[in-house]
Amino acid sequence: MKTFISLIGIFLICASLFAQSPQSFNYQAVLRDNGGLAISNQLVDMRFTILQGTPAVNSLYSETQTLNTNVNGLISTAIGNGMPVSGNFANIDWSVGPFFIKVELDADNSGTFIEMGTSQLLSVPFALYAEKAGNSFSGDYNDLSNKPQNVSTFSNDAGYITAEVDGSVTNEIQILSISHDTIFLTGGGFAKLPAGFDGDYNSLINKPDFTGWDTDASNDFDGQYSSLTGKPSNVSSFVNDAGYITAEVDGSTTNEIQTLSVSKDSIQLSSANKVKLPGVLVSELYVPTIFLANIHSTADEQYFKLGDIGTFTKQNDETILELIFNGHTLVSSYVGCNQVVFEIRIDNQAATGHSMQFPSFSPNTAFSMQYVTGFFSGISSGTHTISVWASTLFAGSDANGVHVNPGGFSQLRMMIKEYYGTHL
Repeated sequence: MKTFISLIGIFLICASLFAQSPQSFNYQAVLRDNGGLAISNQLVDMRFTILQGTPAVNSLYSETQTLNTNVNGLISTAIGNGMPVSGNFANIDWSVGPFFIKVELDADNSGTFIEMGTSQLLSVPFALYAEKAGNSFSGDYNDLSNKPQNVSTFSNDAGYITAEVDGSVTNEIQILSISHDTIFLTGGGFAKLPAGFDGDYNSLINKPDFTGWDTDASNDFDGQYSSLTGKPSNVSSFVNDAGYITAEVDGSTTNEIQTLSVSKDSIQLSSANKVKLPGVLVSELYVPTIFLANIHSTADEQYFKLGDIGTFTKQNDETILELIFNGHTLVSSYVGCNQVVFEIRIDNQAATGHSMQFPSFSPNTAFSMQYVTGFFSGISSGTHTISVWASTLFAGSDANGVHVNPGGFSQLRMMIKEYYGTHL
């Protein structure tokens, strides 16, 4: 029974904070048969290989594991905990990349493994990387070996005194005493203490005199405009320094009155200009099953038409189109290449910047979900056809069994949005 793997959260790398990092990282996948049904509650054999370099040809470590799928076809394991085939997982230096992982499956336990794909590890297992760096200095002085124990180990470059220089070891010793407002040293010298403030307000000099100040707050202004007296009541009380019009200046009191009308996507004044209203028109086409048995490229980036998805009607010459494709792709086999690039076109013309291209990589033994969007400008109003094209990109290469289909899900479709008005 041929199978394929649908990967979900493929590498769940746990960066442990424990003193000893785990020698593994988590892996999950969903196994389905070629009919799209989950392989439930079944023992399968898996082989995982860690590769290094570009291209990924240097095998550092390989292991096998026997795993049991759950009711949804899900397998969960930790790579590094299996039966080693070659290499030593603990000896991998994760600081020297890039790294790739190759996944192989023996679904019926026959001993024959089928390669399911090779993917780059874009994030290094940080806990494992940190363990390789675990022999670096902690930065703690107490972790040093051969620490100096005596001051004599250091050079006295600051000129510190190491012996008595004036012949007496006691003449620097004095007694401090106080008498009234003066401090004395027995060997000579004294200093008078400043007179202190007792902290009493009444002891201050030059105090402010508040005699006659208003202490009644009941008659104070409350800040309300309505409480003012003598308020202006007419506009004529103010100076017209802004140049506001006070009389008709063009001889007509009605020429400013206009009628507003709407026509299709525009709004217009009877005696002035019009503007387009923003908006969007949406139409949909369901993706059919399209199949081309073989693509043989005789030149680089040579595209072949697989077939038409359907037609739609554009309402306006000046609008922009946005296409959103949601469907499945499948390529049965490849010769001389490892991918097929699909492209959605309108009237056989590519989108701006070829933004409607999407790849299908090898191996591709099962349908892959594709979602892509792109914009088309300069397309006139009227009926137009949307089609699917494909290329192997390289001269002399082949692709067999090239499919595009809805995958059995009615919601997979082609959406066409026509933007007009200020959206442009």
